[in-house]
Formats: sequence, C-alpha cells, structure tokens
Amino acid sequence: MGEFYYWINANGNICNIAWDDNNENCKKRYELGNYFKTRKEAEFALERQKVITELKRYAMEHNEKEIDWNDKDQDKFDLCFYHQSKKILINTHTSYQTTFIYFTSKEIAKAAIKAISEERIKKYYFEVND
Repeated sequence: MGEFYYWINANGNICNIAWDDNNENCKKRYELGNYFKTRKEAEFALERQKVITELKRYAMEHNEKEIDWNDKDQDKFDLCFYHQSKKILINTHTSYQTTFIYFTSKEIAKAAIKAISEERIKKYYFEVND
C-alpha cells in the first residue's frame, strides 16, 4: 500500500502512481501485467510490445495468403533465437504451432527481420542481450 509503481497508459506514456488496494485501476493493471517496479522495466515492456506489434503487422501486410493450420502442405515460417551462434534463425512448420507470429515464406521472414532490426528483435522479442 502506498508503494509507487509504473504503468503504460493507452497513449504509450509511462506513468507512475502509488498502489492503492481500493483502486480498481491498480488491480486491473496488475492483472494485465501492466505493473512495473521501475521505469526501466516499463520502458522495456513498451518497446517489447512495439516490436511484437511490428512483427505481427509485417506478417499481416506481407504474407501472400492466410496461415492455415489445417493445410499440412502449407509451410509456415517463424523466428527463433539460436543461443550458440547468437543469431535469429527461421524455422519452418507445417502442422504444429510453436509461436504466434508466422510468415508464409522465408523471404518475408528475412525481410521482417531487416525492416524491424535484428538487434531490436533479439533484445525485445527474445529478451536476449549479447
């Protein structure tokens, strides 16, 4: 009670306020994961959400067709981080889903990495600092 925390408002601004057990907004922010002990944690969460949104939009805007998990002949491509080489790799799947952002070709996945920046994807999507 009374301890300050940070949260991200609807406009993407980082705010802080003291916790109040009787404040429904405090409780909702906590339930949604929009509750951070430090400004730095809130800034990281904001940038992470931006990168996720950019990847999703890139897939939506550039995929040649809709991802169809019932079509075992359709290749679906996602990003993964290989810790030994410290590189982003592109996986292909046909029937099993491992993440939530997929591309319809390896070329589109590569272009997304280039457009959004490999460093930003490593840091904010995979939460890796090398």
